[in-house]
Amino acid sequence: MMTYSKTLRTVLLALVVVLAFFLPQMTTAVDYPECDANKFSNEVKPNILMASTNEQFIGYTEVRKLAEELLIKPILNPSDYVGLLGSKRGLLIYGPPGTGKTFMVQTMVSQLNNLGYEVWKITYSDLWKQAFVGEGPQRLNCLFDRAEAQKNVVLLFDESELIFRSRETKTDEYSSQLLTIALNRLHKNAKFKAILITNFPGDVDFAIRRRFGNQVCIRLPDPAELKQMFCSKLESDNWFFDSSFVYDQSGLNNRLQLFSGDDIQRLAERIAFTKAMSATQSPIRTKTAPINLPDIESALTQVRPTSTATELVQYALYSAKYSNLCFQEYLPKDSRKLAEAKAIFDAQENLLGISSGALKPSDLIELRKTVDNVFAAQKAEDAKALTHVTDCTRRFSTGVNKTGIAIGVGVGVIILVLVAFILGGAGLFLFVKKTKVPVSLATDASSNYVQMKDISTH
Repeated sequence: MMTYSKTLRTVLLALVVVLAFFLPQMTTAVDYPECDANKFSNEVKPNILMASTNEQFIGYTEVRKLAEELLIKPILNPSDYVGLLGSKRGLLIYGPPGTGKTFMVQTMVSQLNNLGYEVWKITYSDLWKQAFVGEGPQRLNCLFDRAEAQKNVVLLFDESELIFRSRETKTDEYSSQLLTIALNRLHKNAKFKAILITNFPGDVDFAIRRRFGNQVCIRLPDPAELKQMFCSKLESDNWFFDSSFVYDQSGLNNRLQLFSGDDIQRLAERIAFTKAMSATQSPIRTKTAPINLPDIESALTQVRPTSTATELVQYALYSAKYSNLCFQEYLPKDSRKLAEAKAIFDAQENLLGISSGALKPSDLIELRKTVDNVFAAQKAEDAKALTHVTDCTRRFSTGVNKTGIAIGVGVGVIILVLVAFILGGAGLFLFVKKTKVPVSLATDASSNYVQMKDISTH
């Protein structure tokens, strides 16, 4: 009886050890440690808190005004922004790379801080940095939890096409989970504000875009803004222009037509670097010749605009369907009608006569044939988005169930093997003990073995 109780205690001890090892592994997927309020404030928030800037955001007055209408005025006049004005749909800002989408929001941070709000900037790498498998969706959920608890937060999702990738493209299980979490948390009763920023709005999932509602296209700088950006970049860094240089007579507006704000920055850096290379004395800015038109033309041979006419046509077609109009001047003149624009948007990219600035007549004929199909596809788009949400939720929950079953089966098999091993060893021990050989027989057998060993040595 005593041996049996020892065996039972051994089995129970083994079970405790196994559960102590596996239970933490099964719960870390739920109890995400960084979501603790203190740990989040001390370790996570400092890395995502957006700092203010004193730099000036040149131009784009209409876009900035819309952003202030959605972000600033509801905070200043909460009693006015109720009912239809109380919609808490977020803001989706899109446009070519380098147009200052993120920078525009950063110039508003100081004003938001004065109103008691913080801006948390979240990128794709913030969700997956040093993350174990499956932690990305939990980090996103944690961010929503912390923002809900703090209330006075603006969540800025940069590179949102990577975070909320369209389900039209191939997505992995965790991308689908990110979408499901976002669709559940981004609603009209949310206690935080949200902004999405993207270079590729069509790559953001349709249901997310629809949930935000307010989409704004950031255009390229107009001629007046180009002039102001170009001159201020160099003059604010203490570079001087030659007295013979007159911007309006230089033809630069045509040369800089596709340049974004960041492209202007790169051009100014190239001009300054070239002047520094030719300097023989210090300080460079005052000991070198002033900037002239040949200096600028030389830099233009090395700095190209980031955007192409092909990409701008795509932005024009997208804006005609979803937001304020932009880049319409890049559309072929014969395709300005909305039906043709929609047909072009859904047509294959090789049908677009981008380089020539106009479509071939044969291409227009083919595109007009697709108009009916395009309209039919648009009617089914909303229903398709709802189907996607349901399907995504179903696949997400199924995946969780499968994972839980797999873990449970694995742990169960390991426990059964350990129990079988322990019980088998205990049973063998008891069997040997019950069938113990008498001492006298063991002694005789031992003496016979020794005699036989002596004979073999001789």
